[in-house]
Amino acid sequence: MKPASWDKLPIEDRIDYGNNLLRSYRGSYLLAQALYEAVKIMKKRPLREREVSNIQDMEILLETCFSTFVGIFNLNTHKK
Repeated sequence: MKPASWDKLPIEDRIDYGNNLLRSYRGSYLLAQALYEAVKIMKKRPLREREVSNIQDMEILLETCFSTFVGIFNLNTHKK
């Protein structure tokens, strides 16, 4: 969550905060979730509008860098 004082923080502190989040377990989870949801949405587009190489690259990232989380997302999808 953004700190209440976010808008008042110097840019250097914001960058540090963002970099720390990016390198954290939570940051990894958020990136994996974003990729997972983006792939689902992009695959629903009409074939002529799909960015196939982007979808495939996102899937590679999910399968190699964020595989820990994919099972969680799949479980949540099947529960709905």
